[in-house]
Amino acid sequence: MLDTINIKGGASILLSAKVTGVPKPSVSWEHNGTALESTDVISMERENDFCRIIIKPSEAKNSGQYKLLAENSIGSAEHTFDVLVKGMLIY
Repeated sequence: MLDTINIKGGASILLSAKVTGVPKPSVSWEHNGTALESTDVISMERENDFCRIIIKPSEAKNSGQYKLLAENSIGSAEHTFDVLVKGMLIY
């Protein structure tokens, strides 16, 4: 599944999905095929069955494909978000 999200530059990006399974799956995030880790700008959270990533503030370099990967001993699943960060206007 692919969700398309348009964001104005400087705004926060919030990507969220419900992840369930038995046994409880491990989750990871990718941006354009590269694994993501938490930084000062990127926050990854997991609460109960919900996983989310928050990027603030957003920049053009944050545009691209984000993939949430869930995996357990039974199998795996993924969800993809296509994010377009549009430039900011400065007067």
